[in-house]
Amino acid sequence: MADLQANIDRVSRAFADAVTAGKFRLADRIAGLVERGESAADVQQAIAGLDVDDLLTASGLRADIDELGRAYAGQVLSVMQQFAPVSPEVLAALVEADKARYLQVVQGEIADLVRGIQRTILTGGDARAIRAVASQGISRAQVETLVNTSMNTFSRTVTALQAQQAPAEALYVYAGPVDGRTRDLCLKLAAAGELTRDEIERLAPGSFRDGGGFNCRHQWLPVGTVARRYQSQAQDAIAARGTKWTDPPSFQQQLEARDAAAE
Repeated sequence: MADLQANIDRVSRAFADAVTAGKFRLADRIAGLVERGESAADVQQAIAGLDVDDLLTASGLRADIDELGRAYAGQVLSVMQQFAPVSPEVLAALVEADKARYLQVVQGEIADLVRGIQRTILTGGDARAIRAVASQGISRAQVETLVNTSMNTFSRTVTALQAQQAPAEALYVYAGPVDGRTRDLCLKLAAAGELTRDEIERLAPGSFRDGGGFNCRHQWLPVGTVARRYQSQAQDAIAARGTKWTDPPSFQQQLEARDAAAE
């Protein structure tokens, strides 16, 4: 489990770095036109001649998304607990779905970047101001959280698919880091010990798929595939937090409550 999360963290950081670098490469390319003495009108025309797909390729971000997709097999599946088969077609479909989500996010970032640069040029901004636009928009930390959450959700989804082939009485434990970053919900689940799927669903609906929510580093794994230290560690952490610990709803219940309040 530690190796899995370490690999996910490493891939998340690498892609966040790649998105940041890609945005700055694109802004630098356009700023270079200004530095070479191109008129504002000519620069705007050059920008207008590029669509988002061209810009994704030019910035290197399309290749980065493809590399991220390959990391799912190389960095996640390779170290996951494989306790039942999942068809390659299903795994490929899950990976492609996540790649499509990353592509959508990056396309939005590139489109926003181009609009920001165009506004900067229209208001007389120089090359330095154009490069500064690349620091706006989604932050590096937000990209890292997106990838970390998506890859952990992918891992939990594969585990859930494997669990469908297990008997109803099969037992699972909630595994993952117990530290200062661990949210109360994850401590609650880890402290619960060995549970069946039905017991897990009653305790925290949706947690087999969602874990504790965004950026969660935990998942349910079959008893016997991981050390049982997590239960005692979580119980000790809850005791240490004392009155600061609350008995939280699951992530699914939180979303349902939010939707109900919005109606």
